[in-house]
Amino acid sequence: MKTRKRVLAVLLCAAMLLLGGCAGQTDDAPSPTVSREEGTSSAVSQTESALEASATVQPASPEVSQPEESSQAESSALEETTSSAPEAAAPETTAAPTTTTPQAAPSTQTTACQHSFHDEGFDSTCSELGQHIYICTKCGYIEYGENIPMKHDGKYLCEYCGLPLKDGTPQQNRNCLYEWVVANGKLDENHAYTYFIEHTGAAGTNFLLEALVSEWGTLQMYYHIDLNVGLNTTLRQGSNSVIFNYHNNYASGSFTVALDQFTPNTVIAVTGFHLNHDAPASYNESEFQREFTQAIAEQLNMANAHLLSQADFTLADIGFTSW
Repeated sequence: MKTRKRVLAVLLCAAMLLLGGCAGQTDDAPSPTVSREEGTSSAVSQTESALEASATVQPASPEVSQPEESSQAESSALEETTSSAPEAAAPETTAAPTTTTPQAAPSTQTTACQHSFHDEGFDSTCSELGQHIYICTKCGYIEYGENIPMKHDGKYLCEYCGLPLKDGTPQQNRNCLYEWVVANGKLDENHAYTYFIEHTGAAGTNFLLEALVSEWGTLQMYYHIDLNVGLNTTLRQGSNSVIFNYHNNYASGSFTVALDQFTPNTVIAVTGFHLNHDAPASYNESEFQREFTQAIAEQLNMANAHLLSQADFTLADIGFTSW
């Protein structure tokens, strides 16, 4: 019963509140004390009222709208990034090159030198090849050309070095030797050319070796030991024989032999032996023959070592096959 009365009292109070409040309550009066249920209902009503007020106020404050501030901040940040970023950081915006040819060179290299060559090479000799070397007078560029053949050439003597061309037969080689004596010798009053070699022997004896070419093409080699002793060796053009003429203080004589048969061991067969009237009684042809043989050996050895070597010749070149 008491419970029913209490419920009725609550309902009555609630009705009065809805109709304008309980009798005697003013706006400044404190809120009445209510039960748990009443507090809950009132809190719900106040929460709903606060939500409605908040919904009403928000549209009236557009300047504090968060989305617009965020947009302005992002725009400012984008402008600062664009203005402060280095140009190298954006290669995507670089214009594409006009050409992709890998051979393209800087402007200082694109124009090739119009070469103006001058031959700075060296000529050949009789023993070494020459070569053409072309050098650009503008830029110094060098091109190596072909070799120049050796110039050891001529009929009897080389036109470049002057040495005899001893490439033929012994007769051809003697012709070369004749021409060499003419080119290097001294012309005398008899229209002969003479080339002299002086030599001092091991015993202190002075020797004179003389090569003479006459106008008839005869080569003569004179071997002078002193004023009274000498050997004259003659090679006539077109002949295969050599003539030895020897004289000393007591006698004279000659010996003729084929060049290809003459050796250091050949026995001298004297022809035209002549004994001077003032020769000693003990001097005879055998003694003359011994001196004759010795003189021939000395002359040929000296000719090989001191005369013919001047012309790059040997006795074998002119037919003395055993020397």
